[in-house]
Amino acid sequence: MSAESQMNLQDRSESFVRALLDGTEDLEGPTRRHRLRSDALERLETLRVPGAKDEAWRFLRLRPMLDVEIGSTPTPSDDEVQQLVDAKAFDEADGRRLVFVNGAFSETFSSLEGFGDDVHAGRIAGPDEADLESIDGHLGSAADVFDEDYFAQINQAGFRDGGYVVVPPDTAVDGPVQLLNVVTGGDESFAVQPRALIVAGRGSKVSVVEDFVGADGSTYINNCLTEVCVEESATVDHVVVQGDSDRAYHMNRRAIDMDDGANYNSRTISYGATFSRFDVHSRGDGEEIDCTLDGLAILSDDQVSDTHSVMDHRQGHSGSHQLHKMIIDDESHAVFNGKIFVQQHAQKIDAYQLNRTLSLSRQAKVNTKPQLEIFADDVSCTHGATIGQLEPEQLFYLQARGLTEDQARELLIFGFAAEIVDTIPVASVRDRITETIQAQTRSLGA
Repeated sequence: MSAESQMNLQDRSESFVRALLDGTEDLEGPTRRHRLRSDALERLETLRVPGAKDEAWRFLRLRPMLDVEIGSTPTPSDDEVQQLVDAKAFDEADGRRLVFVNGAFSETFSSLEGFGDDVHAGRIAGPDEADLESIDGHLGSAADVFDEDYFAQINQAGFRDGGYVVVPPDTAVDGPVQLLNVVTGGDESFAVQPRALIVAGRGSKVSVVEDFVGADGSTYINNCLTEVCVEESATVDHVVVQGDSDRAYHMNRRAIDMDDGANYNSRTISYGATFSRFDVHSRGDGEEIDCTLDGLAILSDDQVSDTHSVMDHRQGHSGSHQLHKMIIDDESHAVFNGKIFVQQHAQKIDAYQLNRTLSLSRQAKVNTKPQLEIFADDVSCTHGATIGQLEPEQLFYLQARGLTEDQARELLIFGFAAEIVDTIPVASVRDRITETIQAQTRSLGA
């Protein structure tokens, strides 16, 4: 890149940051919220927008997103929001639903009466006094793994609001919790910065579905950061569904801290946005932890999806599992980079990682790089990657039994995705995603 091009890119990045932070100088919220902002602003003075010379970004180009003219956030009508909420709300979460509209908490569309007296849930920008100490003690604690991450620091400095769910020790939440992030249409492009904090106290259990939905045709930037703190012997089931507008840019960071005996099981489903980037970092500070980071990305047209994950085993006698699948069609581009670290004192680790890609077009691109970095000597760790196409023999077999060619193709594509979808623990969410994927697969590979 020439010096002139580099200067233009730097000018764009500075303008980009100013636009995303506009209007956030005097935000109310927990005391730690202000410290996080101050620290993030200092880091942003030394960080630069990532580019092709950065290993983690070398397959991508961020200039289209930096060129987005970020205007004011629209104020939608209740009818407009209601339509988007109705498309994603599910019955099992009634009474345990936190809805954020264009980045701000919506009391109108949220329902919190199902949490009971023990579980604390609400908005980060204005927690109840009883929740303040709990929020202040955890907010930003897991996200320190992203101290050098450009987009995470923008979120730390500029998020206006967010949702928190704090489950006390030895408590099981009766049914799933939904964090529903709704982005509506507007006359101009805009940006939202959702924030979420999930804390599972010692021996507790909670299931969380984090949903992102946007109005069709709306151009916006969704810059998200979620922290998950899984304390001793606690269990968190976490489903993330990215269904943003087809013209949106979705940047998603997730930091997970795990103590002794913790269990964290996640499935990330991504099918929206013209560009999406997921960075997931799980830190196993305890022994006998179990972590699952499964995912599915479905891409068509010129969509780009990039997933980077880290599982950092710091203590022994633990396990981790990751199956990440990608379906790519047309001129789409999928990237996967998964890292498993096994530190020197982390003996008796059982870790498995596999990336599988189904390519339906000669023009589609994939870059995959599963990695193991092992500094201990008593471990069982495997990784791998496969890229394939629909097998003519399988299509012929199904057609010979009465299916049309299109029906056979749809069945095989969905069968590839179902290995991830079928593990989603909430029936309504599983059914909804199944219908969405089936609708999309009718046009894939045609």
